Amino acid sequence: MATSLAMVMLFVFFVVQAFFFRHEAAMMPLLVGLPGFILSLAQLIVEIRPHGGRNKDEPIISGPEGTIILWIAGFTLGVIAFGFVLGAPLLLAAYLYFVAGERLSISVLGGGLCVAVMLGLERLLHIPLFEGLVIHHLL
Repeated sequence: MATSLAMVMLFVFFVVQAFFFRHEAAMMPLLVGLPGFILSLAQLIVEIRPHGGRNKDEPIISGPEGTIILWIAGFTLGVIAFGFVLGAPLLLAAYLYFVAGERLSISVLGGGLCVAVMLGLERLLHIPLFEGLVIHHLL
């Protein structure tokens, strides 16, 4: 339930922020945020509704759910700090290796493919991706 609530709040943030952007810039947060909000809200409603199988003593955040919340928060902070081109591949590789249990070669390959996708998006769309606050302040 905590993950669903966090995702609803995240998508609400995207949609609200989109109203402060000019029309062209607002389209992407709305295209991602509105469907994400609707699906997350539906999931939250399903989890909130009583269905008889939940124990009252059961914690709100279970072990695996807590791990995922921490990785989502870490991924978000990593992208904010180091940008999409550097932060996303590093965190993807770390997730594949440490959480998913993949071999080091597969994890590095996944990170490398993520770099290729990010750089390809920059070249194809002619839109620079967010470079990260650390990189921005160093350069």
